[in-house]
Amino acid sequence: HHLLEHLPAANRFNHVIVKAVVDGKAIWIDPTISQQHGNLLSSYTPNYGNVLVIDEEKSTIETMRTHNDGTTDITETFTIPEDADDKASLDVLSIYTLGNADFTRGKLNAGLQNIQREYENYYIRQFGNAKLNEDIKVEDDSNINSITTREHYTLKTIWKSVGEKLAIEFFAQPVYERLTDPSKADGTSPVAPPYPQDLIYTQVFNMPSNWTLNLQDLEIKNPYYSFSFRPEVNGAVIRIEYMLTTHTDHIPSAYVETYKKEYRKIQETFGFSLTYNQQLVKNINAVTSGGATSNVNWIMVFVCIITLVGMNIALMRANKSSGPYTCHRYLPPPIGGWLILLAIAMCVRPVLYAWSFFQSEYLRTDVWMALNALGNTGLQLFFIK
Repeated sequence: HHLLEHLPAANRFNHVIVKAVVDGKAIWIDPTISQQHGNLLSSYTPNYGNVLVIDEEKSTIETMRTHNDGTTDITETFTIPEDADDKASLDVLSIYTLGNADFTRGKLNAGLQNIQREYENYYIRQFGNAKLNEDIKVEDDSNINSITTREHYTLKTIWKSVGEKLAIEFFAQPVYERLTDPSKADGTSPVAPPYPQDLIYTQVFNMPSNWTLNLQDLEIKNPYYSFSFRPEVNGAVIRIEYMLTTHTDHIPSAYVETYKKEYRKIQETFGFSLTYNQQLVKNINAVTSGGATSNVNWIMVFVCIITLVGMNIALMRANKSSGPYTCHRYLPPPIGGWLILLAIAMCVRPVLYAWSFFQSEYLRTDVWMALNALGNTGLQLFFIK
């Protein structure tokens, strides 16, 4: 990659590959790579950087332009039990393409049993007790140079007791391994992240009940790498997606301080925990099964209607009341200019307050059950009985 920065010498070259021009497009072929699959367009050749091209007409230095390192797409799907003593399940779907497929193919051909032991130990280190239920299923598509693996694990006692609650801690190890920690960099030399990398890492959690998650999106783009973090919740399903792509083999020293700040933000997304109040959920289920036909708290609905009616009556009476006043011939100017913005804000704000109220779900029975579990029970119990 840095050949042009050195003086010419014969020992600068130690490898020979083939350059083929097909329909005007340069294709680089390295026939020395083992376990190489795919056609001319999907086969993998490393980006060797600057190369000396020799043909019948010329000998010149060219820069390889290869984009076939491929992607790694890992999806971990957890099915979390309600009871702390029950087992959880984990299904892992991994898709490797192009260069990453060649690398994975080589590992698999070296011995499936070793790979299975390595993968099982990986989850044992994370969760303490994990068992691979069956042999890893491998699908190898040689035409497009893609490998898909499927793993199925049983996780024992995934919940950990934290006071009256249960908790699970997760860590995005695949993302962490593919970024270089710059904390010890002094800013006088570049930082070298693993390159090239193109990773999609997704965690899906099938929770025992509807869930909320207080995590914010994060997206960072620059000439050296791209990173995104997107958490989503849909009822009882949590989906967290990481995307990481490195664009260069180093981050220059002038950008190291900025990279440190960005890395600290990224680091906050690596680990998170899910907490679960098992007793609270049982109480909510007991209320629902005890005669509630829906999760709507009709007592609160009635209180809201009475409050709105009462406020409307009070406003109408205040509007009809009169008092001493002095008549002036001077009439105030009509609303205009910047006062229009104030008038618009006065009209919009009540709508926003109403939207916020309904988004907070104060009309749901389970919300009041949660408030009951958090502190004083007198008022909460009144509204959920």
